[in-house]
Amino acid sequence: MIAHECGHHAFHPNRRIEGVVGFVLHSILLVPYYSWAHSHAVHHAHCNHLE
Repeated sequence: MIAHECGHHAFHPNRRIEGVVGFVLHSILLVPYYSWAHSHAVHHAHCNHLE
């Protein structure tokens, strides 16, 4: 849950701390953080879009 919030920039006001925490937690989950954050942001930008 915290890893997901880091991807939304909702965990901590300092982006550097958020990036480190997100990177560490996603590494534990074996999910690359920065590529996941990018694809997740694209997902939210086009949520409920049929094309």
